[in-house]
Amino acid sequence: MSNTPDPNLTKRSPGEQEAITSKPNGLLSTKNQPHSEVAGDAQKTVSEAITAPRKLGMLTRHYRWVLVALGAFLLGLLAFTWYQNNAAESRAELARWVETERKQQETERKRTEAHSHWTKGSEALSKGDYDLAISWLNRAVELDPHNYTFLFDRARACIGKPDYNQAVSDYTEIFRLYPQMADAGAYHNRGLAYIGLKSWDEAIADFTESLKLKPDGQDATGTYIQRSLAYYGKKRYDRSVADLNHVLDLSPNHATAYFLRGLNYVEFPDYFDKAIRDVSEAIRLDPEMSSAYRVRAYVYNRQSKFALAINDCTQAIRLNANDHEAYRIRAYAYSQLGYFDLSLKDIQQADRLNPSRK
Repeated sequence: MSNTPDPNLTKRSPGEQEAITSKPNGLLSTKNQPHSEVAGDAQKTVSEAITAPRKLGMLTRHYRWVLVALGAFLLGLLAFTWYQNNAAESRAELARWVETERKQQETERKRTEAHSHWTKGSEALSKGDYDLAISWLNRAVELDPHNYTFLFDRARACIGKPDYNQAVSDYTEIFRLYPQMADAGAYHNRGLAYIGLKSWDEAIADFTESLKLKPDGQDATGTYIQRSLAYYGKKRYDRSVADLNHVLDLSPNHATAYFLRGLNYVEFPDYFDKAIRDVSEAIRLDPEMSSAYRVRAYVYNRQSKFALAINDCTQAIRLNANDHEAYRIRAYAYSQLGYFDLSLKDIQQADRLNPSRK
């Protein structure tokens, strides 16, 4: 193979050579340029080629810091929003806690104050000062309206006063709030209030419920007595006598039971002798029972035994000087025996004691 250069490759026409040397490429276009300028352009070109990546790197780092700053700002914004939301929730929680504490302290204050009022009311109740007891117990109930003891003691004081409507209301509230406290004693006491209101059916129902819960014992005996009074008020004399017979079976020396059974017999003229017998037994068992003397005097008047009636009325008045009925019964006996002056005197005294009967 010949090493002679191909004339077609090395030899160019004058036009081709001019085209090559006239190209705008700085590396090739050196025709008619001094040697120093060519070298300077080449060095500048090389320098630019070297510094271009550095500039690009600096620009990249600049944008990266911008992105980092933007990210930090967004994270800060999210953190601030989270803090605001949680701070609001924390403030609300703190406010709820403060309010709860305030209510608990207020409740405790009221409870302490109510207990102080109840102590004073209970002391007054034990002394029989019902008005003062009710005054203190009202304050206690106002501060603690659901306290069983406060309501129970106020109901007892109201029966003693008497304020039977309030007593019934208090016992009914106790039964509503504390059904487990509706025991025999509570039903018995509400029955007493109903008797005071002459609500015979309600009284009978409460006494009956009391006897279901506690059918025996001394308390049951008292409940039978009270139910007999309710039957008497309802004019169910047979049922009243039945209850009193039960009491006398349990307690043969019960003076009140004899007296009340005699009172039932008074309603029937055919039973006057039984009435005298039972009331006389009550007087024998309890000589200080003034009402028994008065009832027996009434029966003596109905039997036209006026002297005996006067004697019994005098004894009743001796035991109870405010017994206006005894004065009236004796006035009638005096009038039947012709002692009109004495009769008028007794009537006047009875009117003074009870003006509503004039």
